[in-house]
Amino acid sequence: MKRVPLILTIVVLSITMFSCGGKSNNDSKTVTIKDSESGIQITANVNQKKVPADFPSDFYLVKGTIDNIITINLGDKQKVTIYMDVKSSPKEVRDEILKNMEEKGWKTEMNVASQQYFTKGEKILQVGIIKNDNNETGINYMATY
Repeated sequence: MKRVPLILTIVVLSITMFSCGGKSNNDSKTVTIKDSESGIQITANVNQKKVPADFPSDFYLVKGTIDNIITINLGDKQKVTIYMDVKSSPKEVRDEILKNMEEKGWKTEMNVASQQYFTKGEKILQVGIIKNDNNETGINYMATY
């Protein structure tokens, strides 16, 4: 298990290299790395525009434009990061996410100006909310399930 941080670092670097390439196509790209000692396999997808089929329905996603979705499969855990933009203000977005997550049975661990953190059993949702250069609100969902 000591090699997992190294493997994750390699995956993050691979994702960065894939996503920094030219925007000539929007095809999803996949990187798979397997640690020969532990048998842990990490699969990462970049340039996705659709949420994975196994994405739990109790995660609340604001309606907006998805810029990119990155999925990482780390053994028995799935990590999905969704980058999106919405027309609402950061406060409206934060309030909407908080209300809907709590209605779906999530426990609010943190709710500050630009960060939210929710838990439900083994599932975790971290949300980053910022005002972006386009005068829209940028949302970064990091879901673990």
